[in-house]
Amino acid sequence: RQAPPQTTHAIRRILVCVDNSPKSEACVQCAAAISRHLGSAITLLHVLADPRVGSGTHATNVMDWEISRQQASARLDVLGRQATEASGRKVETRLDQGHPAERITALARELNTDLTVVGSHGGHDSLAWRLGSTALQILAATRGSVLITPPTCSAGAGTPLKRILVPLDGSPRTESVLPTAVRISQANDAELLLVFVV
Repeated sequence: RQAPPQTTHAIRRILVCVDNSPKSEACVQCAAAISRHLGSAITLLHVLADPRVGSGTHATNVMDWEISRQQASARLDVLGRQATEASGRKVETRLDQGHPAERITALARELNTDLTVVGSHGGHDSLAWRLGSTALQILAATRGSVLITPPTCSAGAGTPLKRILVPLDGSPRTESVLPTAVRISQANDAELLLVFVV
């Protein structure tokens, strides 16, 4: 039998969306685990609300916004060091402002990212698999692959992935992820589950 072509979809750059919540650490650790085995570059992005948005009593206080910016910058530095240590690669950080989903998808296009990692951020009363509005907008607008991490993601620096689920529909597009899934699975000695729903 002829060997499969080696031109597989590589994950060369990962964009990780973070904020000040503890859920961001799960995103960073999942991205670092993938980067560690595939050699992917990582960019961490934190998007702050634009201080000019709002009016009247709901207008953003400039001093409060500056404090938030400094806190976000410090948090980004901490997460960047954690990601660098966990992945073994120098991690780039970006602090931006504006509408989160718009800025994330714009930077994903600018950097030509292959994978965007975002937290689910959904509450118990959310619809659509309990995904937050930002995650849903990123899913709809991002050209590359999107990994939505639950807050319980345990892919820490020393914790290997245990089980990988790959949903397939018979199309070449979905099957193109198989070589990458196999590499991650082999690197972690993880179980690989292929699912085809009829």
